Amino acid sequence: MSDEIVTLKVRATSAFREKLALTAKENNRSMNAEIIARLEQSFEDSNQMTKELIKDAVLMTLEAIKKHPHIINNPEIVINFENTDNKKAP
Repeated sequence: MSDEIVTLKVRATSAFREKLALTAKENNRSMNAEIIARLEQSFEDSNQMTKELIKDAVLMTLEAIKKHPHIINNPEIVINFENTDNKKAP
């Protein structure tokens, strides 16, 4: 990824621009810095959400195994999982 600075043009309402200007002033930033900070934060939030979803899925799986340890070596479950895994998307 290049560090070259490029110009982006965005269309927004004047009310949105005013809100952005006020927030930038409150954060002691230029409007450009405020926009960049908010956009960068949106990517970080997305990554964090993905990590939390994966963590929750793993914890739920571990809890299910803890409650029903027999599911690990149950051939029916393994076969069903393999069949599901081999299905092609429509």
